Amino acid sequence: MPPPPPLPPPPRPRSLARLPPTSHRLVGAPAAATSSALPAPDVPLRSPPRAMGPATPPPRSPPPPVAVAPPPRGAPVVTLKRRLTFAAAHALSNPALPPAASAALYGRCASPHGHNYTLWVSVRAPLDPVSGMVCCAAALKATMSAAVADMDHADLGGIPALGGVSTVERVAVLLWERLAGAGGLGGVLAEVELAETENIRAVYRGEWHADAGGRAPEAPG
Repeated sequence: MPPPPPLPPPPRPRSLARLPPTSHRLVGAPAAATSSALPAPDVPLRSPPRAMGPATPPPRSPPPPVAVAPPPRGAPVVTLKRRLTFAAAHALSNPALPPAASAALYGRCASPHGHNYTLWVSVRAPLDPVSGMVCCAAALKATMSAAVADMDHADLGGIPALGGVSTVERVAVLLWERLAGAGGLGGVLAEVELAETENIRAVYRGEWHADAGGRAPEAPG
């Protein structure tokens, strides 16, 4: 039996330099994926930068406000009130009128009776820069007590300065004159308020009217 023919020699491998460009892709990778991975040579990788204009400076913050000192106002002016109570009796009458006319004018108040008076004195002045007060409250109390010393627990009809007419209005005016005069409150005294009952009170602020005649109220019918 003749021997088998010899095997042909294996083919020579081609040089890698001669392989077509498609042979450089990964084994098993589709051709479309390999070709899209690389950008085309005529397409730029990024757009060119835009032309920039002149640099715009950042906005400037407004200057801080300048503190302006307020105009001097001086010291604040405050009204201080002080309360004092006293008791007195009286019978309303007018010595210039006949007794019958006086009794008809004042009605039942012409009979002797008494009241628990409440006195409010108001002083008004600039605050003292050292003490922070308008005046010394203790000194004001002493001045008020001296003004009513002859009225407390007394008959107001016996006070000559009232002229026999001891209405709450006349007593308030007399107290103002005493406080502003001998009391030394003339420059700061603002108001005198005298309450005869819880329903009747007189307020006097040192005012005077040119007409001193006045008009007497009608007698109650």
